[in-house]
Amino acid sequence: MNSKTLFFTATCAVAVTGAAYAQDECATATVAVGGGIFTDFDTTGATDSPEPWPCAATAGSDIWFSYTPIGTGSQVEVNLCFSDFDTVLEAFSGTCGALVSLGCNDDACGTRSFLEFGPTVAGTPLYFRVGGSGGATGTGTYFLTERAQDPGGDECSAADALTSGLGSVFDTTGATLSLPAWSCENNPGPDVWYSYTTTTANALLDVGISGTGFAVIEIFEGPCGSLSLLECAPFFGTTVLTGAAGTTYFIRVTSDFGGPLSGTIVATEGASPCSVPDDSFEPNDTCTQASAVAPGFYVGLFASTASPDVYEITLQPFDQLTVTLVDPIDEDLDLKTFDASCTLDRVFNTDGFTLANFSGAPEVFRYEVFVNPNAAGVGCLTYNMNVVVTPGTCATFVDDAFEPNDDCASSTRLGDGTYPGLGILGDNSDHFAVGVDPGATLNVDVLFTDADLDIDLYLWDPNVICGTDVAGQGSGTGALEVSRSSSDDESISYTNTTLVAQSLVFEVTRDDLDAEACASYDLIISGSNGMGSLGTRYCAANPNSTGATAEISAEGSAFTSDNDVTLSTTAMPRFTFAFYLASTIQGFVPNPGGSDGNLCLAGLIGRYVGPGQIQSSGAAGEVSLAIDLDIIPRPTGPVMAMPGETWNFTTWFRDTSMGGTTSNFSDGISILFL
Repeated sequence: MNSKTLFFTATCAVAVTGAAYAQDECATATVAVGGGIFTDFDTTGATDSPEPWPCAATAGSDIWFSYTPIGTGSQVEVNLCFSDFDTVLEAFSGTCGALVSLGCNDDACGTRSFLEFGPTVAGTPLYFRVGGSGGATGTGTYFLTERAQDPGGDECSAADALTSGLGSVFDTTGATLSLPAWSCENNPGPDVWYSYTTTTANALLDVGISGTGFAVIEIFEGPCGSLSLLECAPFFGTTVLTGAAGTTYFIRVTSDFGGPLSGTIVATEGASPCSVPDDSFEPNDTCTQASAVAPGFYVGLFASTASPDVYEITLQPFDQLTVTLVDPIDEDLDLKTFDASCTLDRVFNTDGFTLANFSGAPEVFRYEVFVNPNAAGVGCLTYNMNVVVTPGTCATFVDDAFEPNDDCASSTRLGDGTYPGLGILGDNSDHFAVGVDPGATLNVDVLFTDADLDIDLYLWDPNVICGTDVAGQGSGTGALEVSRSSSDDESISYTNTTLVAQSLVFEVTRDDLDAEACASYDLIISGSNGMGSLGTRYCAANPNSTGATAEISAEGSAFTSDNDVTLSTTAMPRFTFAFYLASTIQGFVPNPGGSDGNLCLAGLIGRYVGPGQIQSSGAAGEVSLAIDLDIIPRPTGPVMAMPGETWNFTTWFRDTSMGGTTSNFSDGISILFL
């Protein structure tokens, strides 16, 4: 086999874990975490081991790890390139007291260390130690990846079996083009086959791939000779939801340029959703299955990633509904509401909401309790629910056209001007995003009658904290400016003393001591630059199966030191898998690998497909991800965003076309980091 791609790391499965402190000698080595997962370590207080360092005579203060390989004949990589001090790294076979050095490295990446060693013997432990040049100590991270040398079988019947988290080096040189015909590639090269057998039910199976050129993969279920296509995806790999435990899936790999291809493929099976006895309201997993509730306090309810809970309640004209959830510490339930036709209305990233029936007639309100997909480690949980209905007072009130803008995430972007006749309704604050240039002074005036409703005004930096729903009301909330009097009108004035433009949010809200529910106000803004967002969008997206084009946006700070960037994508198909892609190079590739979309990136393209990063677009057709600027994925391993660099992002998502499975992309967004 001609192995050409030797340095694949599992950026698809990167996750930051808690600190793992290895012991001071080989005999008490800490078990290392594999699978390309970033793991912290600390050599502070470590002593010098008796074994001499062959690559750094003055090295010392070392700590020890052990690793038991998954496969035989694999290569193991240990990467310390993201550590905070001058490291030295050595690997061993054998046993403590009779160790055999497999390699030693001092400065592979600057003053940090990187080492590849093998071949492995499955189940036979290997050891490595981390020290400091000249006895330096400090903290750092390592990630360890094991790669097998399995070229893949030429036909489905000869498929090579993959192990979760264990990368396999493939090469299609000498292979043939097999049947069935490729569904999403018009110019396939020779192909090879792999198989994967699940160990859990209803899990997510992610198949990632990197190579010497653009690769295309297909995933099938069913036996060879009677295969059923689940997914065909170009370039980066894909994710499917599996069925019963013990089911075997077949994976076929080819190039999109008609010639042979070599690279690395890795299959990772995600954790299964929880399986515990459900509550008595089941089945109520969808809007059309909503269970009726009355005002009251409900205990011992259950929701999971696989089984959300949907409820409905009838409100009389102008009644107000308040729903509050109580879930355990460190677990995260959120809420979304639907209209009478089960169309998504709003998503509340909190444990409660308040809304009212202003239709003038009795109306059924439906809401869903779901597990936040971005809550790390949460698959299922129990909760209590309080449902309160209060007679309303705003019978004739009509809200303004800027709705919904009830939280910072849904802020309406405005520039300078006068905006008369706006409205505030109950606890639904109004949020507006503005940009302020360096040295400029922003002025915001809210004109109203205090006797109708006591309105307050807050200015927030969303890079720090944003919204009274998060920070509470009053002084000491972290707001940049607060205007909170008991008289008519509120005003704020703020000067940007930084060296860059700021994206800020001001909030118009009801004072929490006021019992009234609604009022009108006029808004006057001066001194803004009309921006209020991060990055520059570029590249045209193609319409997806909804008829719309998916749009990407970014919020947060352009300063790498803040490490605060959130990507969001809207107008995708409902309930489809999606993830983000990143590159330092912009591009425009129409219909890559048979996709219905345009790829807005080029060069080395990384995928955000680690734990919690592959998301469902849900009923809203939207996803959002807070990215870590210290760990931006690339095919050759994760990198840090540096000041002065421009990074470009887009969204890949699964789509349908003419009844078949395909994929699509959003447009791109470019961010210059400072």
